Amino acid sequence: MDIKRIGLRIMSIMKLDQEWFAFAYTCYSRCIGWLKHDDWTFLRGVSFELMEPCNRKCSYCPVSSMPPRSGKMSEELFDKVIDDLCDMDFSGVVEYAFYGEPLLDTRLPWFISRAKAKLPQALHRVYTNGDLLTAAVYESLDRAGVDYIVVTDHDNRPDAAARFAAFPKVRFQQAKELHLLNRGGLVKVNQQPFSKVLRWLSKHLLGGCSQAAQPIIGYNGIVHLCCQDALKTTNLGDLTKESLSEIMAHSRPLRKAALSGRYTLDMCKKCSNFSADT
Repeated sequence: MDIKRIGLRIMSIMKLDQEWFAFAYTCYSRCIGWLKHDDWTFLRGVSFELMEPCNRKCSYCPVSSMPPRSGKMSEELFDKVIDDLCDMDFSGVVEYAFYGEPLLDTRLPWFISRAKAKLPQALHRVYTNGDLLTAAVYESLDRAGVDYIVVTDHDNRPDAAARFAAFPKVRFQQAKELHLLNRGGLVKVNQQPFSKVLRWLSKHLLGGCSQAAQPIIGYNGIVHLCCQDALKTTNLGDLTKESLSEIMAHSRPLRKAALSGRYTLDMCKKCSNFSADT
């Protein structure tokens, strides 16, 4: 039984916000970590930064006011990380998302097909602003094996979803639905009531921030704590010099502290994600 895909299907039918699914999936993944790896801090996902550039400058994105970025991940590094995940018996979420726009990288279908072939039990998803998501691009991602594509309409146009109606694997959302986070204290946002409830539940039932179980694989091999680290201030290790399992092992105290609600980093103390104080 594929819990991840069943959960996504239920979320789609019930029109649930992604944070509800994230909360449920975090509970599930921690149980699996205990049962399968005897470690509740085991990875529930990884996010690949294939390219740094983005074609937009959103006011609520901290990167929009920074100098342009131009980093690009090599195919050799990507293959190395996927092999590391295979060695770890990984079956969580493989994301293509950080602060760049993944569809700017024409190699994206190749990356997905490589990851899907070696990690068939993982959930493979892409986050995009949708500007470059044509029918041809969608078909190439579909053939590559993507499980679903989250398209965010940052312009909040009422009719924007109609453009993607013919794409079954697209999960469409408007930016106002995101209950946007403050990105480790870098931006100011207004949290919605339901979002606050979820963060309270996560704090008291899960004990800490779930994002510490889904690190960022930087384009250059540097591993960052989580997706809120827009400034890339955290450095858990260098994948060009050691394996992902080694990095996860020696970074476990920091990750466990965050997962348990003991925030030692200034970024974590300021962050509004799930359990951090706001």
